[in-house]
Amino acid sequence: MDEPRNYLYISNMQPDRDTIRNYNLFGETSELPDVVHCETIETRSQVHDWEFRPHRHARLHQFLLIEAGGGTADFDGREVALAPGTAISVPAGHVHGFSFLPGTQGWVVTLTSDLLDNCLRSGEGLRPLLAEPRTVPCTPDLRRLIQRIFTEYDGKGFARAQVLRSQAGSLLGLMARAIVAVADDAEAGRHHPLFRRFEALVEEVFRERIP
Repeated sequence: MDEPRNYLYISNMQPDRDTIRNYNLFGETSELPDVVHCETIETRSQVHDWEFRPHRHARLHQFLLIEAGGGTADFDGREVALAPGTAISVPAGHVHGFSFLPGTQGWVVTLTSDLLDNCLRSGEGLRPLLAEPRTVPCTPDLRRLIQRIFTEYDGKGFARAQVLRSQAGSLLGLMARAIVAVADDAEAGRHHPLFRRFEALVEEVFRERIP
């Protein structure tokens, strides 16, 4: 497929946590050269000896699925164990690092912040759920979708870009659904679309002092 897919992440991560670097997938450019970017966990990890020191992506949101193996994730200094069947959401701007067990297998799908903005609508409750790093059990629907995204990404079919954009929107929805499924009742209620619309209405009219 297109040559830019062969480019590597620019890994300018530093050995100490006092210096957390920002970087993009493809050097100085702020956008992906494709609608999304897909790669396997092992492709990148083998190059870096299965270790990714804490770093952040300014405008890229990443989703990972651990298929086999595992390891640990570092989210803003919080260590989280990663087991097979774990789905991971890493929002743009959040410091994160990974220490994978050698031979770990899985997938990584990267979306731009612009694509998220185009897919997400205010008041629907998805954006707050996707605004913090999360790990959740991967649902069968989410796993199948990620596999379909990889298949579409590697193909050359007509309307490929449109299909990838649509699949990216579904990925956001299914990830948010998986997060709600493991949230407690209080958190799930805060993110319910009805509650989000109520919050937006209060923000809009609070100065009118409606009783």
